[in-house]
Amino acid sequence: MSAGFVNDINGILIWNPVPAKGETVHWSGPAQGGYANGEGLLTWYHNKKEVSSYQGYMKRGKPDGFGIYKFADGDIYAGEWRSGLRHGSGKHWFKDGRFYSGTWENDKRVSG
Repeated sequence: MSAGFVNDINGILIWNPVPAKGETVHWSGPAQGGYANGEGLLTWYHNKKEVSSYQGYMKRGKPDGFGIYKFADGDIYAGEWRSGLRHGSGKHWFKDGRFYSGTWENDKRVSG
C-alpha cells in the first residue's frame, strides 16, 4: 500500500491520508495500476454505516475532474477537483441552506 492510500474492499487504492478506526471504502468504477481511475462512485463507511460519497472522476486514487461529494455532515460540493482537492469552479451547499458558488484553489475558496 502507498503512503496516504487505503485499499477498498476489492483492493483498489484510494487516497486517504488520515484513515479513521472503523472506516472502510468501496469504489465502483474502473481501476488502472491498482488505483481507482476513471468515472465511478466512491462510498465511505464508518462501522459499516454509509457516511459520505463521491461520484465523479478519479485519477490515481484521488478525485480529479468533475465530481459531487456528499460530506458526512450533510454538506454537498459539486465542481472541479484536482489531485483530491477542490480546485476550479464549484458550488458548495451547506446543510443549513446557505451556498457558495465560485472558484476554489487547493481546497480553499478564492472568489464567488
